[in-house]
Amino acid sequence: PFFLHGGLALAEGRGERISELRDPDQQTPLLLVWPGFPVATPAAYRAFDATPSRPRGRLTRGGAGTKIRQFLELLEAGKWSWLRNDLEESVFQLYPKLRHLKHALQESGCASAMLSGSGSTLLAVGDRTSLEQVGEFCERQGWGEVFLCETVNRRAYRKRLFSAA
Repeated sequence: PFFLHGGLALAEGRGERISELRDPDQQTPLLLVWPGFPVATPAAYRAFDATPSRPRGRLTRGGAGTKIRQFLELLEAGKWSWLRNDLEESVFQLYPKLRHLKHALQESGCASAMLSGSGSTLLAVGDRTSLEQVGEFCERQGWGEVFLCETVNRRAYRKRLFSAA
């Protein structure tokens, strides 16, 4: 089973076809900010479907494997600014506070910030020191729960998984 191996993977179809991808050379610091309220995934997708100008399958339609590999190459190169989530605009229409929080994260020193999945958690990327400072600022502002974390490669994942047993 893949999830016992850890690392990056490409899931295709409805997730039934899983291929391991090469781990990035470095672990990436992340800041997660949960604003204290959920976003219902069905509501996020209904809003997205009702948006006439919505993006139509740019990431995952046609050549998904190639597009996702390009995405990973840009992440490895530290090119965060182009990251985006197609659901953001629809969710921001439902929850304007999330748009405000995203802009505040970007203006506070994060290299990039975006909605995680259908929300409501926001994800920010940057160097560890900047993210620590932004996280402390978010906590002082009462913007929600803040989690400083990092991506984990296969080797680190296995070490943590089996040392906890």
